[in-house]
Amino acid sequence: VAARATGESNLVDVRRARREFMDATGKFEEDEPWFEQRMALFLEWFVLDRIGPDEMTPAERFLVEKLDTLEGREPQIYRELTSTQRSLYRIERWYSGRIELTDMIGGGLWSVSQDEPMVGLQKGDLIDVRIVPFKGELFLGRAMILHPRVAIEDIQNVLIEAHKLGLLGFTLVDLLASQRLRFEHYRHIKVKHIYCLPEEWRRRGLGAGG
Repeated sequence: VAARATGESNLVDVRRARREFMDATGKFEEDEPWFEQRMALFLEWFVLDRIGPDEMTPAERFLVEKLDTLEGREPQIYRELTSTQRSLYRIERWYSGRIELTDMIGGGLWSVSQDEPMVGLQKGDLIDVRIVPFKGELFLGRAMILHPRVAIEDIQNVLIEAHKLGLLGFTLVDLLASQRLRFEHYRHIKVKHIYCLPEEWRRRGLGAGG
């Protein structure tokens, strides 16, 4: 699906999409240590989330165009790709080959297949990741952002304020992703001044409320 969506005939749209993604989640360059991580996140977003002029994502378009040629369980497998969910999740625990996550934006507790605890992660961490259904099971996507532990309290405050203003939507995941890059670039700035709800968001929420 990704190879088809990012093929030579679609390069102009891919470049446009990459600009859109960086406008939402922060700009990154090839010589930066997080470049591959961000590109992986972009490719997942482009294939699974970005709506094209035909009101479909590339994954949905692939399913419609290739449905008649798919065999066996393939239709179900590709259909599952159209129902993934990227969000901000809190790690609750590992148990019996699984990881339990709380969706901090959409709500709900998720139990996802994960044989071993992932290196560098621990209970209570906040991660930007995608839950992917596959053959009746749930897995984590390959692209992931680990938010700094020193920012957890400030992130929780952002979520509380956004909820009060009626702004607790999935665009918050992109906002926090952009703030993660700012955290890397501006280590001299206090965390609470990086992970905070922007003034334009506050105005938007107050305007909607009024």
